[in-house]
Amino acid sequence: MRRFLFIASVCIWMVGKADLPPGSFSTLFISKTTEAVLSPDGQSLFSVEGEKVVQWEIRTGRRVREYQGHKGMVLCIAVAPDGRRLYSAGADGQVLAWEIPAGRILSARPLPSEAWALAVANQYLATGLSNGEVFILDANELTVLLKLSTESPGILSLALGQEGLAGGGSDGKLYFWQLPAGGRIGSFLAHNGPIWAVAFGPGYVATASGDRTVRIWAFPGGQLLKTLAGYKGTVWDLACLAEGSFLVTASGDLTVRLWDVAKGEEVGTLRAHAAAVRAVSALPARNLFLTSSEDGKIVIWDLNALLSLRPKVVQAFYTREITQSQYILVSFADANGDVIGVKLVVEEKHVGTVRITPGISFDPQVRGRSQGSFGFTVSVSRPQQVSITVILTDATGLMSPPFLISFTVR
Repeated sequence: MRRFLFIASVCIWMVGKADLPPGSFSTLFISKTTEAVLSPDGQSLFSVEGEKVVQWEIRTGRRVREYQGHKGMVLCIAVAPDGRRLYSAGADGQVLAWEIPAGRILSARPLPSEAWALAVANQYLATGLSNGEVFILDANELTVLLKLSTESPGILSLALGQEGLAGGGSDGKLYFWQLPAGGRIGSFLAHNGPIWAVAFGPGYVATASGDRTVRIWAFPGGQLLKTLAGYKGTVWDLACLAEGSFLVTASGDLTVRLWDVAKGEEVGTLRAHAAAVRAVSALPARNLFLTSSEDGKIVIWDLNALLSLRPKVVQAFYTREITQSQYILVSFADANGDVIGVKLVVEEKHVGTVRITPGISFDPQVRGRSQGSFGFTVSVSRPQQVSITVILTDATGLMSPPFLISFTVR
């Protein structure tokens, strides 16, 4: 995963269930932001605190153990898939492997420069360095298996997949390698800014960048499949969920965004944080993910709960062939009863000839209703085929699946 976040002393506490954001089941507060990852069993949280790593019990917020052994700032951490080992690396140029929960150092590996990124999967531990090198280590003994070179000043992010390794450079270059041989499959300029995070999905690699975009690339071919835009700040981190069907991102614009990868559609913009969101950690087996922010808050989300809370357009009542204008009635369902916005998307070719009242974006005044209806008027100035997409947004930031309305004007 990734990279360095600066943090001071940490204290942590939990809020009551009534105060949780919809779709989440735990919120914890810390005094400073942190690189944070979940244990595979979902019971523990590991966070960086200066030169050490702290393990927390999620259920109680109890500080379980401190992992101390570095002589400089810890810049990145990772937990083995079986939950038995913690890996840490940082400014002192070494990787440490720890026994969980004993806190004992099992092995250490000195490196030629600062470690900026870690990724672990199967028998491999990959670390990206500030000098642009990537070391592939044996995850048990930390012996060096491969040393890979790049043309980038530094490697900020790494991801291990079933078919290989992906790395993101500080200069925006993306690298693909084959494992176990270590041959480079390809490298190219993927972003106009640093690549802060990479993640593998089925047949693709997702990248997050300082150029305020997320991009989806075919792996191993490297073709650009999709660009996910709309961010107003650096995209610091991302993670795949539901076997790669969904992507969650953390951004400097204070948002956590959830995307449907296949459709390239935004499922929701979650605003549970009051400052830049710097990290995402996923627990794919349970469809859980956490987000941590500079506001000192960590939120643990349930993907299935979020998806169940999405509003939905049930049906639209309208005439399929008109002469000039019509009133369209839309029925909806929303488990939370907190729909606050309607967005109507009109094809660009219709701009100037289609007028919508009360507008293309409005409050339907249905808050508090789990089902109901609202309407709008469409006026068209010339004969044509008109298509309008309806998207609902609720107070959580979740969006309905797009609903298409199409009719002919004679």
